[in-house]
Amino acid sequence: MHSGSVDAEHAEATHEAMANLCSGAGYALLHVPDKIRKLVGQALEVGYATALRDVADGRFDDEVRQWRPDLVEQ
Repeated sequence: MHSGSVDAEHAEATHEAMANLCSGAGYALLHVPDKIRKLVGQALEVGYATALRDVADGRFDDEVRQWRPDLVEQ
């Protein structure tokens, strides 16, 4: 699933987002088995890559206008 969802264009951004989220877990992740840690990391990257694709495809254009009206051209 990971290799089919995270393309080269978004690989760096997805990895950085995953690392930021995992760093928020603190020391708890140090005691998780490597396979589980990798699974969680890849799942986070897949989710972030999917969100980036949705934004690029314009799926949230109307919501962005509501969330950030300052970005809408007058």
